[in-house]
Amino acid sequence: MLALEGRQLGNYDVIRRIRVGGMGAVYEGRQRTAFGRRVAIKVILGNYASDPDMRRRFAREARTIARLQHPHILPLIEFGEEQGLLYLVMPFIDGGTLTSYLRRIYRPQVTGREPLPFNLHELIDMYLQLLDAVEYAHDEGLVHRDIKSSNVLLELPRSGVPHVYLADFGLVRPARQAEHQIGRPIPLDQVPGTPQYMAPEQTRGIVTPLTDIYALGVLLFQMLTGELPYDDPDDIKVIQMQLRAPIPRPSRRNPQIPPAFDRVVRKAMAKRDDERFQNIAALREAVLLALEEEQQEQQELQPDWPEAPIEQPREPREAHPSRELPPLDYVYSGPNEPQIEELPPDEDIAAATTLPDVTAEALSRPRPQPDYRSRQELRTIALPMPEPLTIPRRGRPPAQAHPAIQRITEEPQPPLRGRSSRQQTSGSSRRPLSLFVAIALIVIAILLLLLFAARSLNIGLFPPGVPLLGADPTVVVTIKARSQTLQDTYLLTAAPQVQTVDLGTRTIPARRLSASRSLTQTLATSGTRTTQGSNAQGRLLFSNHGLQPVTVPAGSIFTGTSGISVRLLTTVVVPPRQGDQDGTASATAQAINAGPQGNIPAGDIAQPCCGRPTQLQVTNPAAFSGGSNSQTIHIVAQADLDRARQTLLPQLEHQLEEQLQAALKSGEALAGTPTYQVTLTANPPLGSQADQVRIQLQVTASATAYNPTQARQLASALLSRQAQRALGSAYQLRPRSLSASTPTVTAHGNRGIVYLSVTVHGLWSYQISPQTIARWQQDLRGTSSDVAQTYLRSQPGVASVDIRLPFGSHNLPQQADQIQIVINDQ
Repeated sequence: MLALEGRQLGNYDVIRRIRVGGMGAVYEGRQRTAFGRRVAIKVILGNYASDPDMRRRFAREARTIARLQHPHILPLIEFGEEQGLLYLVMPFIDGGTLTSYLRRIYRPQVTGREPLPFNLHELIDMYLQLLDAVEYAHDEGLVHRDIKSSNVLLELPRSGVPHVYLADFGLVRPARQAEHQIGRPIPLDQVPGTPQYMAPEQTRGIVTPLTDIYALGVLLFQMLTGELPYDDPDDIKVIQMQLRAPIPRPSRRNPQIPPAFDRVVRKAMAKRDDERFQNIAALREAVLLALEEEQQEQQELQPDWPEAPIEQPREPREAHPSRELPPLDYVYSGPNEPQIEELPPDEDIAAATTLPDVTAEALSRPRPQPDYRSRQELRTIALPMPEPLTIPRRGRPPAQAHPAIQRITEEPQPPLRGRSSRQQTSGSSRRPLSLFVAIALIVIAILLLLLFAARSLNIGLFPPGVPLLGADPTVVVTIKARSQTLQDTYLLTAAPQVQTVDLGTRTIPARRLSASRSLTQTLATSGTRTTQGSNAQGRLLFSNHGLQPVTVPAGSIFTGTSGISVRLLTTVVVPPRQGDQDGTASATAQAINAGPQGNIPAGDIAQPCCGRPTQLQVTNPAAFSGGSNSQTIHIVAQADLDRARQTLLPQLEHQLEEQLQAALKSGEALAGTPTYQVTLTANPPLGSQADQVRIQLQVTASATAYNPTQARQLASALLSRQAQRALGSAYQLRPRSLSASTPTVTAHGNRGIVYLSVTVHGLWSYQISPQTIARWQQDLRGTSSDVAQTYLRSQPGVASVDIRLPFGSHNLPQQADQIQIVINDQ
C-alpha cells in the first residue's frame, strides 16, 4: 500500500494511518491554514483511485455530505484531488467508533483498557441520536445502505452520554431512485454493503428506507448484547443467514436486557420489509416504550416492606393499547393457572417475523405477578406466584401522554398498607409520657427509613406532583443547550479593481497610493587607481640623397645627443632623389625606456643612417612627448554610491511613508510596508578620475491602502456562512463571541493586489424556542425521572439534563405549569 505518512495533500499534512479498508484508508492529518487543526482524511488508494465508477462514487459521497447539515452527521470540510489521489477531509473525532466502545463494555480484555459499566439508558440515548441522524437523511430523500457500528463515531465528553456521529455515506442512494428500483438477482459475493447488517431484499439489489431500518435493528441487537445476530468468517454464509435464519433474542444473549426489547429487534429485523417498522418515528416510539416498560418492571420487582402481604382478589389487568403481545417468556395454560415455560433454544424467532395481532381473549388473560428472582430463574421454574403488595402510582390517561414516552401500563394499584396498630385498651392518660415519646420516635424513624429506602430503590411513595409534607411541587429541569466553537483562517483579496465587498470571491476594495522624492549629496571620492609609466613618442624624418630607394626596417634604434635611444615602430621605404630634391619619408618612433626622460627635444637626433652616411640622414623635427612614471590617482568608486544610498535612503523612506500615511482615508491602513523604486546617478560617472563626486538619489514609493474592518467583517461573514451550513439554522451565534484577528499580508500580486490572511473564531449555541419548551412541559407530565432524562437527551440541541425532584417523589408533576424548564446555553 502507498505510504502517505509525512506527505502533504493540498492544505493538509498526513500524520498517521487510522484504519484501512479494501478500497482506501483513513488518515489523521493537520490543516495548515487552521493552526494545525486535527482532521480525518479519507483517501482512495491503489487501482480504485483510477476506476471511473469509484471516482463517481467518491464524488457523490462528497456532494451528499456537503448537503447534509445535522448535529449527528459527520460534516465535510473539503473534497479534493492531489497527485491522482482523491480525498475527503472531515473533523477528527477522537472518541473512536461504536465498535471499540462496545468492546470496552462487553470484552474489555480485548481492548486492554478499563471496562465501561453496562448502562442501558446510556446505550438507548446513543441509539436515539443515531435514529435522529438516519431520520434526517430519509427526510432528505437519501438511503444510507451501510449503517454499521464502525461507521458510527463517538465524541466522548468528560461526563454524560457520548455524542454520536453517523459517517461514511459512500453507498448512499436517493430514496426515490431506490423505491422505483426493480430488484434483480446478483451474485452474493458482489452485493454492495456489509453482509452482517444487510437486509434480505438488499441481497437482490433492492434498496429502500426500510433497508436502513433493518440495519438499525441489527445495530440495536449489537448494542444490547455486544454481538452480531448473524456472524461467520464466510460473508456468503452470513447473507444466507440473513435470508433464512431465525431472528435471535437480545435477552437470550444478555440477561440484563428486558424482554421488551426482543419485540423491537424482531419487528425491526423482519425478513419481509412490509412487516418492519415503516419509518424511524415508529422505531423510536417502540424503543422508548420498551424502555418505559423496563422501568415499570423494575419498580414492580422491588421488595415490599409490610411483614405479611394482605391478600387481594386477583382481577385481570387491562392491557395497554400499545402492547402488541404478552412478554415472550410467558405461556398461559388457563385463566387461573399462570405458568412460566422455557422456550426451546432453536425457537428464537423463526419464519413469522412480525408482531402477531393480540386477540381480546389474550388481552383479558391475567398476567402472572413477578417473583423476586432473576429472569433466568423465571425461565426455568414453573411455580404459582404470590400476589405482591405494590406501591400506588398515579399516572395521566394515555390520551394525554406523548406517544414517544407514553406509559405501557397505567392500571391502578392497591394502596400501601402497613402494620396494624395496637388498640390501646384503657388508661392512656395513665401511661408515662416517656412511652409516647418513644413511640413517636420509632414511627418517625420508620417513616424516614421508608423514604430513604424508596429513594435509593428508585420508587416513588407519593403520586406525581404530591411532594413530601406539602413542599413546593415544582420540578426544575435544567437543560444545557449544545454549543459549537468554530474557527477558520480565510485568505482574502484586497484589489484596487473592485469597488464593493464581494462575499463570493472573498474580495474587498483597495486603493493604490504612490509618492516620489529625491536628495543630492557631494562626497569626496574614495576610489584609487595606480597608473604605469609611459614611453615618449615622436616622429623621425628620413632624407635620401642617393639615386636608389632605401628601406629602413622596423625596430631600428637611433640614439640622440642626449643619450636617449628610440625605436622605429614601422618599416620605412625612403624614395631616391628627384632632380635637386632629396627623397624623404617619416615614421613613428618610441623611446625605449618609459619615463619623462624620453621626452627628447627637437633635433636631438640628427645623424647618418643605416651605413650610408653620404646617402641617408635621420632627424627628429619635433620633440618626443608622453613619457611619464607610474602614479596613484582618485576615481569615483561603487562604495561612494553605496555610502550615499545608506545615508539618504532612510530619510527618503521615512518622508515617503509619512506622505503615504497622510494620503489614507478614514479607517484605511497600508497593506504591509510600501515598495520602493530607487534611482541613483553620479557626476562624474562611476570609474572616472575625480577627487569629488555629486550623487543624486530619487525614490518612488508605492503601497495598497485597504480597510481592515472590511476584511474582518468579510472573514466573520464567511465563518457565519460556514456555521450555517455545518450546524444549521437552529444554532445562533452567541453575542459578542465572534472575534477576528488583525489581517496579515501574505503576498503581493500584480497591479496593487494584496492577499490577506484573517483568522476568525466564534461560539454558536442551539436555540430552544419557547414553543419547544411548552411542548416538553406537556410531554413530561407524570413521567419518571429516568424516562424524562432519556426523552430530553434525545431531543435536538440538548447537551445535558439535570432534573431536581422534591424529596420523596420519583415522577414529574401532572400539571405542566409545575414543570419549570431552564435553558442554560452558557
